[in-house]
Parts: sequence; C-alpha cells; structure tokens
Amino acid sequence: MHSSSISYHRIKAILARPYKWIGFFQFHTCFYCRKVGFVSKKLSCEPISGFYDDPFVNIRFNAYFSSFSARNFNPGSHSLSSFGDHNGGCQKNGILNFDEVEEEEGEDCCDDEDDNFMVLNSCNVNRVQTEDVWRVELEEDEFRHPLVREICRLIQLRSAWNPKLENDLRHLLRNLKPCQVCAVLLSQVDERVALQFFYWADRQWRYRHNPIVYYVMLEILSKTKLCQGAKRVLQLMARRGIDSRPEAFSYLMVSYSRAGNLRNAMKVLNLMQKAGIELNLAVCNTAIHVLVMANRLEKALRFFKRMQIVGIIPNVVTYNCLIKGYCNAHQVENALHLIAEMSSKNCSPDKVSYYTIMNFLCKEKQVKEVRDLIEKMAKDSNLFPDQVTYNTLIHMLSKHAHADEALEFLREAEVRISN
Repeated sequence: MHSSSISYHRIKAILARPYKWIGFFQFHTCFYCRKVGFVSKKLSCEPISGFYDDPFVNIRFNAYFSSFSARNFNPGSHSLSSFGDHNGGCQKNGILNFDEVEEEEGEDCCDDEDDNFMVLNSCNVNRVQTEDVWRVELEEDEFRHPLVREICRLIQLRSAWNPKLENDLRHLLRNLKPCQVCAVLLSQVDERVALQFFYWADRQWRYRHNPIVYYVMLEILSKTKLCQGAKRVLQLMARRGIDSRPEAFSYLMVSYSRAGNLRNAMKVLNLMQKAGIELNLAVCNTAIHVLVMANRLEKALRFFKRMQIVGIIPNVVTYNCLIKGYCNAHQVENALHLIAEMSSKNCSPDKVSYYTIMNFLCKEKQVKEVRDLIEKMAKDSNLFPDQVTYNTLIHMLSKHAHADEALEFLREAEVRISN
C-alpha cells in the first residue's frame, strides 16, 4: 500500500468518530485509480495501485460519505432525520422518527382501536381545505428523449458494469432534467431496479435529486410491497431538507398496506402529527382506503365520521372507498344507500361509484339488478352508459365465468354503437 494511503484501522477509527474529524477528513475515496482527499481544506490527488481489484470501491465510499454529508455532526445531537428550516415548507421544525413505526411484518390486524384517529383532533377546523394531490405529469417526449434512452440502456447493462460505463452514466445523469430523471425511473420494468438507480444517483458528487424525483419514486413504490424502500426515501427527503407534503406519507401508507402491514400503515398518521404536518383530505382518503383493503370497514366508517367532525369534508373518492368496503362485505344495500346519501351531501356520485356496485352484482350473477342500476345511474345522476360501461360489464361477467350474460351485453353494446 502507498505510504500515505489511509490504512484500514485508520479508516475504521475515523468512521467511528466522524464529527471529530470533520475539519481534517471530509471526503476521501477513489476515482479512476487516483486517491482523492480533502485535508485541511486542501485537495490532494495521487495515483494508487490495485484499484481495479475492486472497481466499485468508489460506489461504497460514496454511499457512506453521502449519507454523512447530510448529517449533523454536532456530538450533542443524534437526530439524523431533522427537517430543515424552510420557510413555506410543509413541515415546521418536525423530526421524523421512524423507529416509532414498529416493523411487524405480516401484521394483518390493528387492535389499537381509535388510537390512530387521535391525530384528527389536532386538525385546524378553520383551515382552508385543499383536495389537490401533488403529482408529476410527464410528457411522452420525455420518455423518448435520447438521454433517457441511453441511461436506460446502461442500466440494463448493470451486470457488466465497469468504471467506464459508470463514468458514462454519471456524466449523463448530470445532464438530465428532473422530469427526465423521473422518466428513467418510470421506464424501469422492475421497481427494485428503479430504486437502486435512485440510490446510486443520490450518492453521486455534484448531483442532487429534485424534489419531484422523490415523489415519483414514492409513487412507484406505493404500487409495490417495498415499504422499507418507501420509508428510506422519505427519510432521505428529511435528511436532504426536502419539504414533505402529506401525499408523501400517503404513498408510504399504501406501500405498508400492500405488504399486509396495517398497523404500521396507520402509525404513519401519528408520525405525520409529530412531524408537524397537518392531515388533508388526500391522506384521510388513503387511510380509509387502507382500512377498507384490510377488511376493517367498521373502523373505516368511524374514521369517516371523525374526519367530518374536525371539518374535513369528504369527496367522491372518500365515498367510493366506502362503497368498495360495503361491497367487499356483501352489504350492497348499504352501498346503494350511500350513493343516495351523496347527493344530499353536495357530492354527486361518478361512474366509478356505480361500477363498483356493478362489479359485485356481476360476480353474483344478478343481471337484472345490474340493468336496474344502469337505469338508476342515468335517471338520478345523469350518467348514461357508454362504451366504457359495456366494456366494464363484459369484462366483469367474463371474469366470473358468466359467458352467456357477457355475450348478451356485448350484443346490446353493438346495437347501441351502430345507432
């Protein structure tokens, strides 16, 4: 080893007490067979040998020091997830402590009764209710951009990566716009590969993810059971000082729910409260959806009533979640009653409201009731059956092995279209 190289024991001692070395040793790693270090604010660079014995050593060192660069090295402070003081941000001096979200994999029950509902009591009744969900809409051109395609090609070659390929990928990454980074993530067939690329990019020098990239990554993970990945992305947002909107926590809740962990999903609400982030309608809808998917209809109804008491007015998405819950519980009469109640609450049902009930009726082969519901949909809600309606009915009947009834609706649809 080179005489001035840092030994294993010295590295181990430095990593054990990084805050004592911050003035002397801020960054020390290997890039392309050269040792690079910042010592007393001076840059040293000298060649070393044997680097290609482990060509990805730079990735591991970058990963470690990238995480330390976001930390507070004050020895009296041990919080690694403090929110930054960003005026106008969605969190106010809150601290995310994910240790309070217990890891109970496979937990399919929630015995805390209404403990998770106490967070609703802290809502400001006089606040202005907003229903918008923060989403990133990408144009199709972003996915066809040459830089996006080239990065996707290099990612597919990850099993054969070498320093040259990684250097090419790093150079392309720094030339990407935030929407193009999102396009790269959304283009990955395997969500785990997208998450690995997200982590790798976050560790790169002279690059930081735009806030929209975090939300796109969370949205991708919300469609999977990778709840640990979603939790870590949310932690990274806190470490990097990225404003956490309520929707970010909604994505984590859904991911926990998909993993069958209802208890941890509902504990996210308490985490939001302690971080100083106020619930909005979107998060409440997510909570009701999570409870319904876990067959906790009674608790979903209690949450529904409690949110109205604190001034959060339900919308059509809220009612559709409850309609889904009633149908799952084979309480179709209650679902129809809820649709009738929506009009009096100044919230008109949409086609999804009716399609949800139709799905249950098709499963039970109640074709007459389906036709009655179609008439009710047109008469009461001024929603007339169209091609989507018939396609939905045909699909539902076929899915549940009711071929004759599906064929009947197919012929009816052909007559309507021809006219």
